[in-house]
Amino acid sequence: MNDSSPSKPSNRKRLLFIGLGLIALVFSAQWVYKRSYTVYLDDAHIASNIVSIGSRVPGWIVELPISSGQRVDQQTILAKMDARQTELSLRTIELKI
Repeated sequence: MNDSSPSKPSNRKRLLFIGLGLIALVFSAQWVYKRSYTVYLDDAHIASNIVSIGSRVPGWIVELPISSGQRVDQQTILAKMDARQTELSLRTIELKI
């Protein structure tokens, strides 16, 4: 019986198909990994909490020591306000006393 019969694929063809299958599997896994852990601008889904920040007194913001996207904790100063109007109001009250 001849080993190269048309009904049985040869070992070379079988290895070629296995190799192509492994390459396709590697590229597919890489594509899934990149799509799972990379944010694309045209397909971005970002979960976050939005926090509103306000002041008890009106005034001008004179300095923002933090930048957008920076992590902050409870003790971080987010903005510095012009205190001249508040100091003037406080002096007026002290003089009235």
